[in-house]
Amino acid sequence: GSSAALEPAAVRALPPPPRRAGRTQPPPPGAMVRVKAFELRSKTSKELLKELDEMKAELAQLRVAKVSGGAASKLAKIKIQETARAKLLRAQLFLPHPLRRWFASRPTSSGPKPPRSC
Repeated sequence: GSSAALEPAAVRALPPPPRRAGRTQPPPPGAMVRVKAFELRSKTSKELLKELDEMKAELAQLRVAKVSGGAASKLAKIKIQETARAKLLRAQLFLPHPLRRWFASRPTSSGPKPPRSC
């Protein structure tokens, strides 16, 4: 047998595998698009609430399709929708809230702790 085929130098001489080309065209209009967090941060709270309502409705439809034995493609979309909804809720937490500034200016404690009684 040829031991040259098993040598590490012979393995290193192989060309690298071809790179897969990225998607050059935008996804079709009906396709699911993953939500990007940086896009969510630039939206207002009203826009986020509107988008959240749309996501809830779509997720409910997908869950109905799951129970009624829908297509596998619809079942795969459930996880994408759930993660998108979680990202949206997370982005909503970091929006400026009117009461946050008010609470930040208030003192955190009301004085020293009272003595502990056994």
